[in-house]
Amino acid sequence: MKKIIILIAIAAAAMASVSCEKDVRNAPESVQAVFDRMYPGAFMVEWEVYRGRYTADFQFDGHEMEANFEKNGQWLWSKTEILMSEVPEAVILAARAFDGGKWVIDDIDHYTRSSGEPEYYRVEYDRTGSERERVAYFRPDGVQVKNVS
Repeated sequence: MKKIIILIAIAAAAMASVSCEKDVRNAPESVQAVFDRMYPGAFMVEWEVYRGRYTADFQFDGHEMEANFEKNGQWLWSKTEILMSEVPEAVILAARAFDGGKWVIDDIDHYTRSSGEPEYYRVEYDRTGSERERVAYFRPDGVQVKNVS
């Protein structure tokens, strides 16, 4: 019986390590070199790897950020946690009017991508008295590009 329990525990641990993000001490040199060029002076850098892509969580220029890279060093996207005062007015107005103004803005993050996709703002909403959350995406000019219930 002990052997079966041990085998089940080993199998569960192996499956968890395959499907989850894994903290790593350092990114490959190809990734680190690009990261250092993009974010000189970044600090409190923590790396994770998931499905062969490396994500750095770090502090830079007064913001909490994430940046995602392919193993070969190709930058894919960056997320910046920003203050409401840093969000363009057009985004604030559109975000407040979202779904008839029934939702309260909880958090706004700014995203940039390497794919040529325009930058956008991801807005998370809460509703008082509800456990539901909503997410909407806006371009800098305030045009909503998608929402997720």
